[in-house]
Amino acid sequence: GNAGRCENSEIMGVARIKPCSCGSYEDQEQCQIWCYTCERRPCVPGSKEKCEPGTACVTKNRPDIGVCKKP
Repeated sequence: GNAGRCENSEIMGVARIKPCSCGSYEDQEQCQIWCYTCERRPCVPGSKEKCEPGTACVTKNRPDIGVCKKP
């Protein structure tokens, strides 16, 4: 399938973030910028909205927004 393909999109007002369709972490690593899957949502470091157990809010390029992913 096409799992992991990046598409141009705007998420939470941040342009140029490229979400992936649902896929493996290997699929995500192939994306050039951030890669969100259906299971991993954008997060704000230190906010009350915690990531799922076993994942952490990882930032990249911007300190005010990140993505929940396994460390």
